[in-house]
Formats: sequence, C-alpha cells, structure tokens
Amino acid sequence: MFERLERGWDMAIDSCRVLQKDKELLLFPLLSGLSSLLVLASFVWPLWATGYAQRVSEQPEPWREPVSWAILFAYYFVNYFLIVFFNSALVACALIRFRGGDPTVADGFRAACSRLPQIAAWALVSATVGFALKAAERRSKRGGQIVAAILGVVWSVATFFVVPVLVIENLGPLAALKRSTKIIQDQWGESFVADLGIGLVSFLAAIPGFALGWLGTMALSRGQYPLGAALVGMAVIELIVVSLVSSTLEIIARTGLYMEAVDDKVIRKFERQMGVEG
Repeated sequence: MFERLERGWDMAIDSCRVLQKDKELLLFPLLSGLSSLLVLASFVWPLWATGYAQRVSEQPEPWREPVSWAILFAYYFVNYFLIVFFNSALVACALIRFRGGDPTVADGFRAACSRLPQIAAWALVSATVGFALKAAERRSKRGGQIVAAILGVVWSVATFFVVPVLVIENLGPLAALKRSTKIIQDQWGESFVADLGIGLVSFLAAIPGFALGWLGTMALSRGQYPLGAALVGMAVIELIVVSLVSSTLEIIARTGLYMEAVDDKVIRKFERQMGVEG
C-alpha cells in the first residue's frame, strides 16, 4: 500500500516536471475551454434569439419537450468531442516527453487527428451516458439527483484511463472502457494519490485568487470601483491559470500511470504509427 502511495506521489511530481519542460502543453486545455465556451454560445444564442428558450421555460414541464432533449444531446456530443480531442493531443505529447522525446503541439494534433473515429465514437458514448444521467435527474429530482451523482462517480472512475487507451491502443469505445476499468483496478492507489496531490496543490495555489476576489468584492461594495474591478480581474485570471495548470497536470499524470500499467510493446507500436522516437 505504501509503495502504491509513493508511486502515485512521484507521478504527480513527475507531471509537474513534464509541464515545466513543455509549458506549451497548456495550450490544449486552453483551447478546450475556449471551444467549450464557443459551443455553448452557439447553442444558447439561437435558442435565445428565436425565443424558443423562453417558450419552453414557460411550459409546466419543459423537460418533456422532445426538441429540448435533442438539442441537449447534440450539445453534449459536440462538447465531449472537443474535450476528448484536445485531451488526446495532450496525452500524445505527454507520452513523448515521458519517453525522452521533445514533443511539439503539432505532434499532439497529428495524434489526435489520427484517432478522430475513436474520439467521435467515445464522444457519442459519453453524450449518451450524460444524457441518461440528466434524464434520470429530471424525472425524479431528489432520488434522481442521488442516483445520477452515484452513477456519475462510478462512470468517472471507470473511464479514468479511456483517453490514453483511445490514443495509444487505438481501441473502440467499449473496448477502451473495458481496458480502462482493468487498468484502474491495478492502478487505483497510484491514481488516487496522484489526483489528490495535484488537487491539493491546485487548491493551495487558488487561495490567493479567492482572497483577491473577496477583497475585490469588498472594494466594490464600498464604492471603490476601479480598485474592486482590478482585484476581481486579477482573481479571475489567477483562477483560470490555476485551472489550466491543474487540468494539464491531471492528464499528464494519467498518461504516466497508464504507461506504468501497460506493456512497453503497446507504446512502441504507437510511436511507430506516429513516427516519433522514444
């Protein structure tokens, strides 16, 4: 047990070292976040501009509207596709660095583009699960929320290594899910500690941002608008940076833990496919 905990902590530290060497990896979660915002706007704005959102919200049971569910599913699919795409690019770059190479952003995009069918298939599965959990939550608010929360946690654990599996082993969604479940059974201790370590460091790093936000809010309430706006702006920027770093480190750590769990022949096969050197 203690050996597992130590390996997990070491992986969290190694992930920080990878990011220190390849700061350009922050570009992938940044693009993922911006893409998610654009997707949200592309769905919300037409619904608002046409008055559809207002009409549905005025209905006694808006969740029974079939078109609403179709739009929600489409949103889930597009959003998941973009998130998995950029995470796949990050996984490819992290693997190259762990293997002693010097990855570029182009390497990541090339690897992600080569797995577009797998990414799309997994986005479809993820959208279906997300849609089902949302439906369960809506049908029975109290009980549904509890069930959705429990199933959501189980799903998050089971899919912990899905993206590395999709990218490196080139498997379909169901095979990738089965493979991820098997790896998490072998690496649960290391995965928990690595995520916990990164989460703890991220929380501590976010404290100055929360403090700046609190001070800015206080200043605004006292009529000190320039100072308050400046402090709130600094808080937002600091928290965004912490979020980007945390997201990047989590994917890097998952890639490293995945590498420890699989046969080296699998990784060498991926390297030959991508034309990179370990």
